[in-house]
Amino acid sequence: MASGEAFESEWLRWLRATASVEELWQALQADGGSPGAACAQTFRSWQGQIDGTLTTLRTAMQQLDTPEHTPPPPWNAPWLDALARLGPWQDDLQRTRALQQSSQAYLRALAACSEQLLEAVRSGLARLEQRLATAAEHGEGQPGTLRELYELWLEESEAAYEAMLTTETWAEAFGRLTNATSEVIARYQEQADAALSTLDLPTRTDWIDTQRRVARLEATIRRSPAAQEIAALRSEVAELRQEVAALRTTPPDGPES
Repeated sequence: MASGEAFESEWLRWLRATASVEELWQALQADGGSPGAACAQTFRSWQGQIDGTLTTLRTAMQQLDTPEHTPPPPWNAPWLDALARLGPWQDDLQRTRALQQSSQAYLRALAACSEQLLEAVRSGLARLEQRLATAAEHGEGQPGTLRELYELWLEESEAAYEAMLTTETWAEAFGRLTNATSEVIARYQEQADAALSTLDLPTRTDWIDTQRRVARLEATIRRSPAAQEIAALRSEVAELRQEVAALRTTPPDGPES
């Protein structure tokens, strides 16, 4: 098999994962090579899928903000408050509450970014549909192969994505997601350290403290008089070796006349 054939085979094998491009290509062929009713129906179907995903995402966020449990009866609320403040599980309850709050903040930030990404996908599809219509109107630039259609798809999708990255809305949403990710990781680390401490196992803090102690010990050893004396002896030995090597390469003096 030639190298070009191997490349085409590999590209087609990878392209099977992008079934949407092939679906659009089939619709384009059904319309006779120019976008028509079949292509319009395909684009409307994709827009409907995006709308459904956005609706599901927003519904999930609304459920996240809605408490799923009923409040405790008023007669045992003081006992639960006392248990949280004075009981042996006070620290555990505080860590669990902090983890829950940080997880909810992370999910909200992730949903906000996901919503903007879906809108970027919608914009990319609209750009692709408009580009196909413009190419058909002017009679040039129409994709002649499935690969050319994929390249148009990729070009318009990247343009929509890059346009989204330049907006302040995305910068704010991504900043919140970055901060929320760091916060939830820290809360998970606290829970993990607490669990390891309960099992009498070294925690992440213990490992970091050990590494710092080892680094300080190595620095102390390097600055000790014994270490400095050894370094001086090694330097002297190196100089002596150089002198011996120089003497060996120097030719002996000839006989006196």
